[in-house]
Amino acid sequence: MARYSYAAPANYPATSDWVKCDWEALSSQLLEQWHDITLEELEKTRKDRHAIARLIERKEGVSATLVENYLRNLERTLPLFQ
Repeated sequence: MARYSYAAPANYPATSDWVKCDWEALSSQLLEQWHDITLEELEKTRKDRHAIARLIERKEGVSATLVENYLRNLERTLPLFQ
């Protein structure tokens, strides 16, 4: 089983707004849930929770605030690796 670090990606601004779970599992779940977004668009967000929420708001018409809450809940329920 792969081990995942909670450190921010390289060249990433210091912030607590990037997602803190297995990115592969999260992006897979998001692509399954939101059919109008692409993996390329998700990758461009650089794992920033606000950017992901704005992307989904723009493409799916769901409030960014609701999407951010959804993302936080997903982060808590997806398996975390240390």
